[in-house]
Amino acid sequence: MTSSTLQKIKEILLAVFAPLHLELKDDSASHAGHAGARSGAGHYQVVIASALFEGKSLLEQHRMVKEALKGMMGKEIHALQLKTQTSPQPPPYLRRGGFPRIVSLIASSTEIICALGFENQLVGRSHECDFPASVKKLPQCTEAKFNIEGTSYEIDQRVKAILQEGLSVYRVFADKLRELKPDVIVTQVQCEVCAVSEKDVELAVCELIDTKPKIISLNTNALEDFWEDIMKVARALDAPEKGVELVERLKNRMQKITSQVGTGCAAPASGMDLSLPRPTVAFIEWIDPLMSCGNWMPTLIEMAGGINLFGEAGKHSPWMKWEELLQKNPDVIVISPCGYDIPKTREEMKTLLSKPEWSTLKAVQNQKVFLADGNQFFNRPGPRLVESLEMLAEMFHPGHFRFGHQGKGWERF
Repeated sequence: MTSSTLQKIKEILLAVFAPLHLELKDDSASHAGHAGARSGAGHYQVVIASALFEGKSLLEQHRMVKEALKGMMGKEIHALQLKTQTSPQPPPYLRRGGFPRIVSLIASSTEIICALGFENQLVGRSHECDFPASVKKLPQCTEAKFNIEGTSYEIDQRVKAILQEGLSVYRVFADKLRELKPDVIVTQVQCEVCAVSEKDVELAVCELIDTKPKIISLNTNALEDFWEDIMKVARALDAPEKGVELVERLKNRMQKITSQVGTGCAAPASGMDLSLPRPTVAFIEWIDPLMSCGNWMPTLIEMAGGINLFGEAGKHSPWMKWEELLQKNPDVIVISPCGYDIPKTREEMKTLLSKPEWSTLKAVQNQKVFLADGNQFFNRPGPRLVESLEMLAEMFHPGHFRFGHQGKGWERF
C-alpha cells in the first residue's frame, strides 16, 4: 500500500463527486496479518459526503464510489471500508454546541486562522508562531531538535546530520496536546525541514485516542496552492464563506500591483506600451551553501515585475553554485534566508563579501542588493505574502511603488 495510491483515490473522489466532506485513511497496518488479508494489499477507510448521493440508496451510493474508482484506476479496490453521506456530519465541537479548539503547528497557518477570525479559538501553537504578537501567549507545543544559533553553514550541517539519521527535525509535545484537547490541529506536508510535518503530528496524536482531533495538512508548493490552503482551513472550521472572502481580498490587493506593473500607471493607457522595465533577479534563500528560491516565490517575482533567474514555481528551492550567480550576473539580488530576520541576514553577509568576485556583480555595483525578512514574510506562506509582493515591487520599481515597508521588511545593503 503506497501513499501514491491513497493520493490517487483522493484525486478521483475530488474530481468525480465534488465532496462537501472527505476523509481518507490508510488502515493497512492494522489489518496486516488478519485472516483473509491479501499480501501487499491496502485497506482503506473512506468517509465522503456529496450532493450527488441525494435520493440514492446507501447501496447505490457505495456502488457509485466503487465504480468511479474502478473505472479510473483500472482495478477494483477490494479492501474498502466506505461511509457515504448526502451532507457532512457536523464536527464534534458543533454537536456539543461550542467552538473548535485549534492548535496550529506552523506559523503560516496561525496567520491564516487569525485572518479568518478564529484567533480566540487557538489554544496552542508551535515554537515558531509569532504573528500576530498576541498568539505568543499561547502554550508552545513544539521545539527544534537542534541548536538554532550559529551561522547558516553550521545550521545547515546540523539539519543534514539529523535527516541523515532518518529522524525528524522537530519535536511535538504529545503531553501538551493531550492537555489542550484540540478539535483541530493544523500542520503541513510541504517541507520537513521548514516546520513540523504531518508525520510528526500523527506520531503525537496517536496517543490522543480520547479526543481524536482532525488533522489539517497544508501543502503550499505554489501560489495557487496557498489559496486552496486558506479554503482548506476555512472548510475545516466550518466557515467556507470566510475563506472565500479572505482569498478575494488578498487577490484583489495583488491584482492592483500586477496591473500597475503591466502598465506603469494605475490605469492602462490604450495604444502605448507603458509596462515597467523588468530587471533580472536572483532571490537567495540560504547563504552557505547557496540556495535560490522556489515554490511561490518565482511567481511573486514575476508579478512584481522581475525576471526570476533561479528556481521554478511549484518546485522546492534548489541549491545553486557561486559560479552560476556570477555567470547570470543579475540586475537585482534579494537575500532572504529561510527563518532569518534582517539583522541575522546582515551578520551572514560576510560570507558573500569574502568572495573576491562579489564586487564585480552588476547588482552590487548599482546598489541593487537588498536584504529582506524571510522569516516573517517571503518564506512564510500566509496572508502576508501580499506584503512580500509589495516589498518586491518597492525594490524593483522604487519610483512607482511606496508601501512603507523599507526599513521594516527590507533594506538596501
